[in-house]
Amino acid sequence: MLNYLSAEFYKVFHRKYLYIMTGVLVLLAFLISLLMATMNIDGMLEQLFGILVMALSPVIYLFLFFADMTGNEEYKAQTYKNVVSFGLSREKIYLSKLIVTFVISVLSLVLTLGTVILSGIAFAKGVGVGGENMMLFFSRLAASVPLYLGCIGLATMFGMIFRSTVGFVASYIAFLGVTGNVFQLLGIKFDIFNKLLQYLIPSQFSAMTEINYGQPEILRAVAVGLGFFAVSTVVGLLLFHRKEIK
Repeated sequence: MLNYLSAEFYKVFHRKYLYIMTGVLVLLAFLISLLMATMNIDGMLEQLFGILVMALSPVIYLFLFFADMTGNEEYKAQTYKNVVSFGLSREKIYLSKLIVTFVISVLSLVLTLGTVILSGIAFAKGVGVGGENMMLFFSRLAASVPLYLGCIGLATMFGMIFRSTVGFVASYIAFLGVTGNVFQLLGIKFDIFNKLLQYLIPSQFSAMTEINYGQPEILRAVAVGLGFFAVSTVVGLLLFHRKEIK
């Protein structure tokens, strides 16, 4: 498995895809700080961290790209059959894809976050460091990390199941973006769906906007994120094991 994992890292780090995407994210992060600096906004750093709090939720859709670089990319290249024929178990293939997706996601997002925070502090000349919104952001970020892990599990699962990029993207977006609306409609008739709605990943991010968001909500976010990661990994392994590879 280590040899295959090394080969996967080699492939992803020798493609332009990862560098282009990370470069775009880093550039956008820098431009946001630069734009706010040129506008001479009072309390720039506080405003910047307020924006970052709101940006925590849309990040979940970025994992589509990272999973596409690893799992779904093999379907485009039609190389899965060669790997399976070589004798590597499907479980090892799946877990290797999951690990690589996790690593490149962390690297890309840490670079992006580091850019926007450091450039913001530099443009603000340190004024506002340790402010209320800054502390708020890092507390919400701590709750977001396990939710992002759950998204990585989901994106890997859909990317390994669907050969079609359209099917992969549509299923991931539908699961995260539409399921909540369906549960809300069903909740009008069946109260159980209102309770289940609270345990969806997007609902956890919505809860972060509430003033009384505290330790119980953070613990719930951790449980939801880790739960989705565990379930999606098990389901993904089972489905990929049964999938016909052409």
